[in-house]
Amino acid sequence: MPTPTLGQLRNILSAHALTDPADGACTQTARAVTADLLDNGFTAHTVTVAGWLQLPWLGPDQRVLGFAHTVTVCGDYALDGTARQFNPELPSVWVEHREEYLSALAAATQVDSAAFWEVDT
Repeated sequence: MPTPTLGQLRNILSAHALTDPADGACTQTARAVTADLLDNGFTAHTVTVAGWLQLPWLGPDQRVLGFAHTVTVCGDYALDGTARQFNPELPSVWVEHREEYLSALAAATQVDSAAFWEVDT
């Protein structure tokens, strides 16, 4: 399978990205982005991102789920067209290296960490 350029990823995501997304719009948007990438011959997956909170009274190894969010992963990149539901200053068309994306999303949502949790499709 071919490797998409950043420009191709941004173009595909921009066709589906929402500037003012509602809570829950991420699932439909990410699945549409994944389908579009697959239709263009690229390997892509719809993935759940978990935002984790560590609360002192639970103990050092305990955490609780702060949020679950759905995005597309294509190669080394996360594509998020609905991140503004968390913070209006986040990009509406957000294509970022996966680790940098997780770090920036955690900071923007004020959780202790974010991680890819499971693959949907």
